[in-house]
Amino acid sequence: RTILGKESRSFETSGKLDYTCHGKKRELPLDMVKKMPDLQNFMMAGNGIRIIPRNFFSNNPRISHLDLSANELVAVDINMFESSNELTNIYLQGNLITNISQEIAQRLDDLATKHHLQMLKFLGNPFDCTCDSHYQQNWIVNSSVIANVKNISCQGTDEPRKGAEVYNYKYTKFYCVWRLPLTIAGIILLGILFSSPLVLYTYKHRWYLCHIRVVFRAMVRSAKKLKRE
Repeated sequence: RTILGKESRSFETSGKLDYTCHGKKRELPLDMVKKMPDLQNFMMAGNGIRIIPRNFFSNNPRISHLDLSANELVAVDINMFESSNELTNIYLQGNLITNISQEIAQRLDDLATKHHLQMLKFLGNPFDCTCDSHYQQNWIVNSSVIANVKNISCQGTDEPRKGAEVYNYKYTKFYCVWRLPLTIAGIILLGILFSSPLVLYTYKHRWYLCHIRVVFRAMVRSAKKLKRE
């Protein structure tokens, strides 16, 4: 097991960087990672990491095992996987991730179907299960590489969704199905409210408007008659 603190040559030879600290807050060894183009195993669990810099693994195309579990990550940046087509295992369990964007989900699907991704761990993240993130629930449930799907729950949301299992999440259970009809009804109601003054004005001056219409038609007929003559 390679431990941080040895010379960089030993890391380049082994292709493995193990910096598991179990609770100690550490910074990502950016300079060291850049010097290891043959890095395959990157293990940095339990370091209190909150952000992965953009293109952090841009110089590590051969990385296959990525363990960032038990940190404080709140989001996953798609740039983290942009040049990592050799990934087979990604461990992100025990972080603070609330949402997986559609773009990232598609990238992870590509790694699973077109490349070598075999296991993806998300257990213990406070996922936010809302009507807007329904695609996220579908993706988690239907993914072939996410481990312990039945134990992943909605923890980053309010009642009544809090604690609900993502695997058993139903779009209709939390009345998301009514959202579109209610939105349409609201638009129609606003339209009625804004058009009411115009309707009342038209009704109040209907005789005057009718007179204008009659005069206009007479003018049109007179113009046509003069044109024929």
